[in-house]
Amino acid sequence: MVLLAMVVLVGALATVLIPQGSATADPVTLTVSDDPREASATLQGGGVLRFPRSFRMLLALRRARVMPGTYTVSPHLSVWSLVDLLTTTRPRAERTVQIIEGWSLRDIG
Repeated sequence: MVLLAMVVLVGALATVLIPQGSATADPVTLTVSDDPREASATLQGGGVLRFPRSFRMLLALRRARVMPGTYTVSPHLSVWSLVDLLTTTRPRAERTVQIIEGWSLRDIG
Protein backbone atom coordinates (compact mmCIF):
# COMPACT_ATOMS: atom_id res chain seq x y z
CA MET A 1 0.00 0.00 0.00
CA VAL A 2 2.85 2.37 0.82
CA LEU A 3 4.58 1.45 -2.42
CA LEU A 4 1.41 2.24 -4.39
CA ALA A 5 1.15 5.64 -2.67
CA MET A 6 4.78 6.39 -3.54
CA VAL A 7 4.23 5.45 -7.19
CA VAL A 8 1.18 7.71 -7.40
CA LEU A 9 3.10 10.57 -5.76
CA VAL A 10 6.05 10.20 -8.13
CA GLY A 11 3.68 10.10 -11.10
CA ALA A 12 1.91 13.26 -9.94
CA LEU A 13 5.20 15.09 -9.45
CA ALA A 14 6.44 13.95 -12.84
CA THR A 15 3.42 15.50 -14.60
CA VAL A 16 4.14 18.83 -12.90
CA LEU A 17 7.94 19.00 -13.06
CA ILE A 18 8.87 17.27 -16.34
CA PRO A 19 8.80 19.42 -19.49
CA GLN A 20 5.66 18.96 -21.58
CA GLY A 21 6.92 19.06 -25.17
CA SER A 22 10.02 18.49 -27.22
CA ALA A 23 13.09 20.66 -26.68
CA THR A 24 13.38 21.35 -30.40
CA ALA A 25 9.83 22.68 -30.87
CA ASP A 26 9.41 26.33 -31.79
CA PRO A 27 7.73 28.74 -29.34
CA VAL A 28 3.98 29.17 -29.73
CA THR A 29 2.05 32.46 -29.41
CA LEU A 30 -1.28 31.98 -27.66
CA THR A 31 -3.99 34.26 -26.31
CA VAL A 32 -4.97 32.99 -22.87
CA SER A 33 -8.08 33.90 -20.84
CA ASP A 34 -8.26 34.19 -17.06
CA ASP A 35 -10.57 31.16 -16.74
CA PRO A 36 -8.46 28.10 -15.77
CA ARG A 37 -10.50 25.69 -17.91
CA GLU A 38 -10.34 27.89 -21.00
CA ALA A 39 -6.64 28.64 -20.43
CA SER A 40 -5.76 24.96 -20.08
CA ALA A 41 -7.80 24.10 -23.20
CA THR A 42 -6.01 26.84 -25.17
CA LEU A 43 -2.59 25.65 -23.97
CA GLN A 44 -3.44 22.02 -24.75
CA GLY A 45 -4.75 22.96 -28.20
CA GLY A 46 -1.55 24.90 -28.90
CA GLY A 47 0.58 21.86 -28.08
CA VAL A 48 2.10 23.44 -24.99
CA LEU A 49 0.26 21.46 -22.29
CA ARG A 50 -0.28 17.70 -22.12
CA PHE A 51 -1.83 17.52 -18.63
CA PRO A 52 -4.54 20.20 -18.29
CA ARG A 53 -5.84 18.75 -15.03
CA SER A 54 -2.38 19.06 -13.44
CA PHE A 55 -2.26 22.68 -14.62
CA ARG A 56 -5.63 23.48 -13.02
CA MET A 57 -4.78 21.61 -9.81
CA LEU A 58 -1.48 23.49 -9.44
CA LEU A 59 -3.28 26.80 -9.98
CA ALA A 60 -5.76 25.87 -7.24
CA LEU A 61 -3.04 24.69 -4.84
CA ARG A 62 -1.08 27.88 -5.30
CA ARG A 63 -4.27 29.98 -5.18
CA ALA A 64 -3.07 31.72 -8.31
CA ARG A 65 -4.95 33.32 -11.17
CA VAL A 66 -3.92 33.34 -14.81
CA MET A 67 -3.23 36.82 -16.14
CA PRO A 68 -5.10 37.02 -19.45
CA GLY A 69 -3.21 38.14 -22.51
CA THR A 70 -1.06 36.99 -25.41
CA TYR A 71 2.01 34.96 -24.52
CA THR A 72 4.84 33.41 -26.51
CA VAL A 73 5.37 30.06 -24.81
CA SER A 74 7.96 27.34 -25.33
CA PRO A 75 6.44 23.85 -25.56
CA HIS A 76 9.41 22.64 -23.48
CA LEU A 77 8.13 24.23 -20.24
CA SER A 78 7.01 22.10 -17.31
CA VAL A 79 3.54 22.64 -15.83
CA TRP A 80 5.18 24.35 -12.84
CA SER A 81 7.09 26.78 -15.10
CA LEU A 82 3.99 27.38 -17.19
CA VAL A 83 1.96 28.29 -14.10
CA ASP A 84 4.78 30.62 -12.97
CA LEU A 85 4.85 32.31 -16.35
CA LEU A 86 1.09 32.79 -16.68
CA THR A 87 0.50 33.96 -13.10
CA THR A 88 3.44 36.31 -12.52
CA THR A 89 4.14 37.84 -15.94
CA ARG A 90 2.01 40.54 -17.43
CA PRO A 91 1.98 40.24 -21.21
CA ARG A 92 3.38 43.26 -22.99
CA ALA A 93 1.06 45.14 -25.27
CA GLU A 94 2.37 45.50 -28.80
CA ARG A 95 2.13 48.84 -30.49
CA THR A 96 2.64 49.76 -34.09
CA VAL A 97 4.36 53.04 -34.90
CA GLN A 98 4.25 54.42 -38.40
CA ILE A 99 7.01 56.86 -39.30
CA ILE A 100 6.20 58.95 -42.31
CA GLU A 101 9.00 59.81 -44.69
CA GLY A 102 10.41 63.24 -43.97
CA TRP A 103 9.49 63.33 -40.26
CA SER A 104 12.19 64.34 -37.79
CA LEU A 105 12.63 62.92 -34.27
CA ARG A 106 10.65 65.90 -32.94
CA ASP A 107 7.71 64.98 -35.21
CA ILE A 108 7.80 61.32 -34.10
CA GLY A 109 8.16 61.88 -30.33
